[in-house]
Amino acid sequence: METVEVGPGVRVLDIACGTGALAAAAARRGAEVIGMDFAPNMIAEASRRDPGIDFRVGDAEAIPLADASFDAVTCSFGMLHMERPERVLA
Repeated sequence: METVEVGPGVRVLDIACGTGALAAAAARRGAEVIGMDFAPNMIAEASRRDPGIDFRVGDAEAIPLADASFDAVTCSFGMLHMERPERVLA
C-alpha cells in the first residue's frame, strides 16, 4: 500500500481482487475502493468478508469504468493468470 500511496480519499481499483484482501487493506487505510474480478464466486466471498466495499464482477481487459477515474490500480497475483496482460495494462 505504501508503494501506491493509498490513504484517505485515494480512489483505488483492485483488479483480479479474488477474495478482496488487497481491496480491504486499501479500505482500512481510508481509500475509496472498487474490487473487480471475473469470477462471481470470488466476488461473492469478497462481499461476504467485507460488505462495506464495492466489489463487482468484471473483465480486466474491458473495465466498464471511465478512464482516469482512479488514482491507483492494484493487482496482487492476477497478472499471472491474464490471457492478454497487455490489454489489461492498456
